[in-house]
Amino acid sequence: MTAQNSERTKKSRNKEIKTKVRNDNLLKTSTQIINPAIEYQKEKFNKINNENENLKTENAEYKIMYENVVMHAAVLDNELEKKVQEITKVSSTDFLTKIFNRKKLYESFLSEIERKKRYHADFSITMFDIDHFKQINDNHGHDNGDIVLVETVQLVQSLIRSTDIFGRLGGDEFIILMPNTVLSVARKMVERIKKRIEEKFKISIDKVTCSFGVTKYNNNETMKDCLIRADKALYKAKNSGRNKVAMFQ
Repeated sequence: MTAQNSERTKKSRNKEIKTKVRNDNLLKTSTQIINPAIEYQKEKFNKINNENENLKTENAEYKIMYENVVMHAAVLDNELEKKVQEITKVSSTDFLTKIFNRKKLYESFLSEIERKKRYHADFSITMFDIDHFKQINDNHGHDNGDIVLVETVQLVQSLIRSTDIFGRLGGDEFIILMPNTVLSVARKMVERIKKRIEEKFKISIDKVTCSFGVTKYNNNETMKDCLIRADKALYKAKNSGRNKVAMFQ
C-alpha cells in the first residue's frame, strides 16, 4: 500500500508539473501574442490622441481665424455703410451751402405732395433770392459772393423750423417747403426771416437783402404748377422794389 501510494503521489506530482509547464508555456505564448497587441493598441491610441489634440489646436486656430474674419467683415460692412451714407449725402447736398440740392429738393417736394393727398395737410412754399447778387459778385468777387450765399443760408437755417425743408435751386435762388403750414402763417414766418436778414446780416460788404415769393400747394396740381406760382410771387416782390414778401395764389 505504501509503495502504491508513493507511486500515485509521484504520478500526481508529475502531472502537476506537466500542467504547470503547459500553463506556463500557454501564458508565455499568450504574453508574446497579447503584449504586442497591447503595444499596438497603445500606439494607436496615442496616435489618435495626438491627432485629436492637433485637431483641437487646428479648430482653435480656425475659430480665431473665423472670429477675425467676422470682425473684419463687420468693420468693412460698417465702413461700407458709412461710404453709402456719405455718397447719399453728397448726392443730395449742395456742395457750397450744405443744404439740399435741386434734386433732393424736388424729391422732397413730391413727397410732400403725396403726404398732402394722403392726409390733406396744408403746406406752403417760399421761393427767394438775394437782391442784386450779380452786383455783389461783380463788385466784390465770387469768393465774397460765396460768403454771402453761405451766411445767408446759415441765417435762414437758424430761423426756420426743424420740419421745414430748405434747399438751393441754383445760383442765389432758394426754396423753403413748409409742411402743415397755411399761407397766412407762412407769410408771417417769411416776413421775420426777411427782417432778420436785413437787420442782422453781418458781412463787411454791401447791405444784403432778399426778396420772397410765397404760395401754397393747391389740390391736384403738379409740382411745376406750384413752382410757377412761387416764381411769379417772387418776381412780384422784386418788381415792387425788392426786399419784399409777396404772395401769389
